[in-house]
Amino acid sequence: MNNWFRSYALMLKWVMLSNRSWLSLNLAVQVMIAAGFIFGISFFYPEITPETAKYLTTGAPTLILITVGLVMGPQMIAMMRTEGTFDYIWSLPVPRMIYIFADTTNMVISTLPGVILAVVLGAIYFDFSLSVSWLVIPAVVLISLCGSFA
Repeated sequence: MNNWFRSYALMLKWVMLSNRSWLSLNLAVQVMIAAGFIFGISFFYPEITPETAKYLTTGAPTLILITVGLVMGPQMIAMMRTEGTFDYIWSLPVPRMIYIFADTTNMVISTLPGVILAVVLGAIYFDFSLSVSWLVIPAVVLISLCGSFA
């Protein structure tokens, strides 16, 4: 079990270092989607009630996750296949699930700033208060795992 955690830590370090070049693009896309959705979608509603504002605010992180998962994820996989990185990863003496867990962890960590920014920006723009529960942590972990293995 100790070897599994060591392999996971090393693979996570490798994944984060190999993806550092696109992290700035990923963050820029997330910020633009969050701001564009929060400010742009409000033009469709003549009057925004607090309930509508909360639904709109929670829709922005959903769009961020969809964009990262359906656009940027496949783009990165195509790039890795072209470069031959997948063949290299599968030849390493670590279980294949370790790479999947490391890549999932990297994606979750890289999307959290955009998700948090979208919710905070929506709360400020629509003028409602946020109450964060400790249940956010297991919810994010479970949603990430379900999205990764679906």
